[in-house]
Amino acid sequence: MTLFCFRTGTFFILTVLLTVLGTKHVSEAQAPSKPVSGSPSVQEMVIATDVKKLKPLGVGESFPATVEKLFCFTRIAGMSAKAETKVHHFWFYGDRLVQVMVLPVKGFNWRTYSSRTIPPEWTGSWRVDITAEDGTLLKSVSFTIQ
Repeated sequence: MTLFCFRTGTFFILTVLLTVLGTKHVSEAQAPSKPVSGSPSVQEMVIATDVKKLKPLGVGESFPATVEKLFCFTRIAGMSAKAETKVHHFWFYGDRLVQVMVLPVKGFNWRTYSSRTIPPEWTGSWRVDITAEDGTLLKSVSFTIQ
């Protein structure tokens, strides 16, 4: 920006001052803001017999040995809209880890799920742990196969 002034010294000082102030103001306004990714927060985590249109169906805590397949449906919030991270579903039969699924989280209110085939002879206690990308346990859900 240039202002014209008929006094020689004043013209130079005003030009330099406005250039410095203008540059500082523009650079602050145009500085890209980096999205601050929040920690993922599990809003919903259930075991279901099916998932249709990202909605869990047949939600329960106990299932018959004939169930064949179960889903761990998870709704995660708290992430920046531009941030992307991953969560892990750890499926346990008793205390034995039987499956790990890595699931992307790409938005603020993200719904996702993993599934597991359940052998009919594997009756008893089960659980699914969900962890953040850094390994922090976010939530756990237990269920029984009868």
